[in-house]
Amino acid sequence: LEAEDLSQEAVRVHRLLRAAGLDLLDCLVHNPFDHPTKLRRFAQLTENLAALLHRMRAREARALVEQRLRQDIEAKQDFVRELTAKLPGLRSRAAALAVQGP
Repeated sequence: LEAEDLSQEAVRVHRLLRAAGLDLLDCLVHNPFDHPTKLRRFAQLTENLAALLHRMRAREARALVEQRLRQDIEAKQDFVRELTAKLPGLRSRAAALAVQGP
């Protein structure tokens, strides 16, 4: 699933979890002996949401590492361009110094 799909799924599961929580509370008030079924559903949704959040965190961490690597590469490319631009001047200065001698 894409990142957007994961966030939409997380919102959907969160809504289901809220509804299951209210259903569990209602069950505890009106029919406490039926609560194991409601509790299992609530626990299942909690685990599903936790798994989705874990996947989203892993993707976010990977995206952050990729962003930092791109920035590092760009900085190094800028440094190479700067040195490449200075190289002809440095070569001519070195040649002038070689001609002058010690």
